[in-house]
Amino acid sequence: MPPEGHQGLGWITVSGDNALDARDNLKHALSHIHYKVLRFDEESAMGKTQRRSRLSVATINKKMLLSASRIEKVRHSIDTSPKKLHIGIAGNSRSASLTQPYFDTIRDTLNLRGYRVSIFDFADLSHAFNELKRSTVELVINAYDGNDAFGLFKPQIVALLELLEIPFVGSGSLTLALCQDKIRMKKLFDYHQLPTPKWDYAYSFQDTISEELRYPLIVKPGETDTPFAISQNSVVKNNTELDREMKQILSVLQQPVLVEEYIEGDEYDVTILGNDTYGMQVLPLSRSVFSKFPKGQWKIYSYDASGKISKHKIVVQTPPRGINPKLEALITEIALDGYNTLHCNDYGRVELRVDADDNPYIIRVSANPPLAPDASIVQVAQIIGMDYGDLLEKIILNAVEWYRNRSPQYQLTAKSFNNL
Repeated sequence: MPPEGHQGLGWITVSGDNALDARDNLKHALSHIHYKVLRFDEESAMGKTQRRSRLSVATINKKMLLSASRIEKVRHSIDTSPKKLHIGIAGNSRSASLTQPYFDTIRDTLNLRGYRVSIFDFADLSHAFNELKRSTVELVINAYDGNDAFGLFKPQIVALLELLEIPFVGSGSLTLALCQDKIRMKKLFDYHQLPTPKWDYAYSFQDTISEELRYPLIVKPGETDTPFAISQNSVVKNNTELDREMKQILSVLQQPVLVEEYIEGDEYDVTILGNDTYGMQVLPLSRSVFSKFPKGQWKIYSYDASGKISKHKIVVQTPPRGINPKLEALITEIALDGYNTLHCNDYGRVELRVDADDNPYIIRVSANPPLAPDASIVQVAQIIGMDYGDLLEKIILNAVEWYRNRSPQYQLTAKSFNNL
């Protein structure tokens, strides 16, 4: 961010015993400064958001910017009332990633608000599919959290809805699949020049990791949108430790490997509601602070021996305290670009790390994050006075508006393939 009133990156001052010495010091200092000038992108959110305070949503500043019957009913329900829609909930009572399924809570909350709601439990895939095919539901909330800790088969559930031409809330199957495929997601970030930690990958033991990466590195499974299998051992300091972790993922988990440069710093969750640039809202940020971690322990979210995320030493600030407004805007706008790059729909979460020099890096994008009552998306929504039912209705309305703004001939699969 340039200093106020200056059209530049900043300034640097050096001193020396004489003019020649100062000139040499300046030359040495400048050798440590690296920057890149990116082409202006009209679709980017960079420099275009405004937030009245940390306790309000961020929106795009417009002044700064140059089966058919089911689909039709969804498209026109905004003119009457979305409450007239028959809502379905796709869930999984045997999800390994949750201690308690939450689709019953969604159903009870919407019932109290006048919605007709049906649940489809994909723990029994064949039964749920046949029930869905025979049902009269007109809009489905995807609360399916996978069949194991990797979150597998989340995209396939949405693909079934696309196949049956049933409108749904949230992102399409291709977006969900891209969010699970960390390697392809990183390639997209690089192509669009979004800041992300330097990285490399391996699909087999014959693949080598670039020597340009600097230790410490963090080693992750390449095909999951959860932090499963991440532990303190995942951060490595040398080639021996790197080989050990790669072998664990390639041989035991039988997944490709993503290797990133480890970013020491706070972690930010950015929750986004809406579709298309103009209609988006960014809820107040949430920051994870690792300052209470013992010396020598890596500052990451990791899984403990019981298979649960260890959070007891992590301080979560919602909203962050004492954050620089410029950094807050930068995090917000990078997150919006990440959300749009993967074509997320209706709601989502972008996770970033910020280093000691206030440089944000996108770690991952979570399309269709959990809507459990204690989920982070619910907590940040409460800051702006939006309770659990309000949030669910807002997400439903986002989906209704998405379908309304497309022509009747627009295929349902467009949620997956539009602009990709």
